[in-house]
Amino acid sequence: MRQIFALLLLPLVATAQQAPKYHPSVPEPTHAEVRYGDHERHVLDFWQAKSDQPTPLAFIIHGGGWRGGSKERVDRFADVNALLEAGISVTAINYRLIPKDLSEADTEPPVKAPLHDAARALQFVRSKAKAWNLDKTRIGAAGGSAGACSSLWLAFHDDLADPQSDDPVARESSRLACAAVIGAQTTLDPQQMVEWTPNSKYGAHAFGISNFQNFLQQRPRISAWIAAYSPYALVSKDDPPIALFYPRAPAIGKAQKDPTHTANFGVKLQEHCVATGIECTLVYPGAPGVHHHATTDYLIDQLGGNPPAIPHGFTSLFNGQNLDGWDGDPRLWNVENQVVVGTCKGPDDFKHNTFLIWRDGSVKDFELRATMRIIGDNNSGIQYRSKEKSEFGKYAISGYQCDVHPAIEHTGMTYEEKGRGIFGLNGKNILLDPEGTRWLLNEHQPVAADLSKWTEFTVIARGNHLVHKVNGQLTSELIDHHLTGRSLEGLLAIQLHRGNAHRIEIKQLLLKPILNARPIPFDPNDLTNGAIRIDKPRTTRPEGTGPSSRQKSKRTPPKK
Repeated sequence: MRQIFALLLLPLVATAQQAPKYHPSVPEPTHAEVRYGDHERHVLDFWQAKSDQPTPLAFIIHGGGWRGGSKERVDRFADVNALLEAGISVTAINYRLIPKDLSEADTEPPVKAPLHDAARALQFVRSKAKAWNLDKTRIGAAGGSAGACSSLWLAFHDDLADPQSDDPVARESSRLACAAVIGAQTTLDPQQMVEWTPNSKYGAHAFGISNFQNFLQQRPRISAWIAAYSPYALVSKDDPPIALFYPRAPAIGKAQKDPTHTANFGVKLQEHCVATGIECTLVYPGAPGVHHHATTDYLIDQLGGNPPAIPHGFTSLFNGQNLDGWDGDPRLWNVENQVVVGTCKGPDDFKHNTFLIWRDGSVKDFELRATMRIIGDNNSGIQYRSKEKSEFGKYAISGYQCDVHPAIEHTGMTYEEKGRGIFGLNGKNILLDPEGTRWLLNEHQPVAADLSKWTEFTVIARGNHLVHKVNGQLTSELIDHHLTGRSLEGLLAIQLHRGNAHRIEIKQLLLKPILNARPIPFDPNDLTNGAIRIDKPRTTRPEGTGPSSRQKSKRTPPKK
């Protein structure tokens, strides 16, 4: 990673004899050298993703200290092919550079030129939305070094759109849906830089100053410029999520081998964003809880690409825009970038498990496919054939559950919320006799899945035969002959578990009815062919893979 990172930061100077070229892995642009302004460097290239629907856009800004570089080095900041395959179009821009001789700068401060050029290019691309089949609401930026700083400036700056302008491009928004950047300078305030990293030396040229010592001395004079052009100074609660990638671990207050691209920048911006209420992901070697290892992964995740085709016979239960047809605590559930999100802030957020309930019908015999993930150490579940339990509070549910749990023994298990408990762990196929006794019919290798990544859960319910799968692989089966305990029809819901802080995200939920299904009649002979009577399984991990919130508070762990 460090070798690649070093390469992307090299200034790239084009000459008449050797014009910059794309890496051979980068496909030919759909439109090349498109002008978005009058300057010779006001050009961009555009790659169009194939889609019948408007696509998201990755907006790539090259690095080079605002003094060098070109759009042809797009492969150093994002994977164009992977983005196109995900249904995300791509554009890479050039912009005016800060001259080596600062007296030749034609804007004041010099950094205004590359930053406002990036904004103008973004507005121009939005103006081409109809011609280029783009979704204006799903544009994310990526870049490295100075291009990363430019991307963050766009992410945090107020909208530069002028609705009253005679120029249709100027009427377009300059806002982003997200940004994913490499080696970003997150502040242009020299005082912050030396507090975070004592051997800082970058940024004076952005304000027309010759060296870093003078930069520090002249800070009071240029304070208004710092407030206008430093990303850190512009953060506000309405800003989009960002991801920061660095090649080395941080060490706040200590000299760095590469102070211009140190992760110290990322640590301090993340602290500021979290305090402001902005989602900020920080990635470096050894960083905890990493879910995205490259800018491309993050952009695909945030922008979503085109939704996959709905298989024949299935209906989507989410419209991708809001929670119409669903009922849950509005404090806990919302829709972000076409993804349904449930958020638990910690053990004191709510007393009992709570649910997002589908109100447009009930489920009986069906196949359901849900693409979900969990961020944080806790679990969720897909409730079906369930009923409301008002004695536990509003949005409480009891019934069958396909467990969306990160601990392998619980992943995709058959379970009943606020009822008969665990039937079969991952890898166990179970039969309940008419008295409700559990019988192990057979076993198989448990299915492993990283639930911090998008994971497909499948539930197939035919009469009293229930099948759970994870990523297409069987996790658990249940044949329920317990007449007084089983349910053949009821509500569908998604669980938000109490306890450890986490997010549950659902980007697709598909339902297909199964016709003419009937319960399997009980045959005592089924228990004579190797079936083993078992006790109700218990769990020592009621929330996630680590200690539960109750265990952390030294209470007795609850039984799930």
